[in-house]
Amino acid sequence: MTNSNVYRTYSRTVTHGHRDPKFAFIDGDNVWKTYENELSRNGIEKKANDYFDFYRLFRVLGHDRCYVYSAINDNTVQPKWLLDIEANDGFIVKMGELVEKPKTRKQEGVDVKLAIDATRLAYANIMRTCTLYGADGDFLPLVEAVAESGVVVEVVSFADPAQGRVAPKLRAAADNYIRMNPAWLYETLKPKYKTVNCSPHFFHDWRRTEDVHFFRARSKEFEIRRFESTYLVKVSDGGPSSMYSSPKLEDLKLWLSLMVFETV
Repeated sequence: MTNSNVYRTYSRTVTHGHRDPKFAFIDGDNVWKTYENELSRNGIEKKANDYFDFYRLFRVLGHDRCYVYSAINDNTVQPKWLLDIEANDGFIVKMGELVEKPKTRKQEGVDVKLAIDATRLAYANIMRTCTLYGADGDFLPLVEAVAESGVVVEVVSFADPAQGRVAPKLRAAADNYIRMNPAWLYETLKPKYKTVNCSPHFFHDWRRTEDVHFFRARSKEFEIRRFESTYLVKVSDGGPSSMYSSPKLEDLKLWLSLMVFETV
């Protein structure tokens, strides 16, 4: 799968003659919550979350380094998603404080640390591209300051700007706004569950099968047929190139849940 299938870029910048170094700054807790919600919205059950690795969300754009910001109590065990990030190369985790008050819990120091690091690295001429994940309107001064240093600024989010869910001033200040889509979620699936392949050679076997399953994904019903030990699905009314297969039914269902808009 090419990156063009995984996200849509809204670009306002002229092409620069360099890419590296490209750093990402991630509001970890905010992006994690949105990530879980997006999996659920795309029909992925809670128990299926174990099939995915959150840290892979930040591998798609090929960052040279990812700074991840989070906050927990002193008496709280770090969540699994944060432990996984710490265990992988290319990630630097920075912690703030989680202050508990009656009926509320508030992160302190997270946004400030993120802003200081991004600004410092920009004006030290250490990075050429600054990518912000989980940024909202509060990050506008940061985006403007980093952009003024000559660094290319990207904002990455699941929000659809066409629906007015992205702060207009934030999008205008950034060089690129990149919207993550269901195909991007599929990139976070653990490799052992990525068993789906385009299989035109099964096209003529499609009608010879009698073991049929029906699966609904994103308001479209798919007919899944079993041929010997392989599950087959046609994603459109086209020819052999519309045929996909997997040896595992659940893997095929996961793929359909996330890839339906990219293949139909």
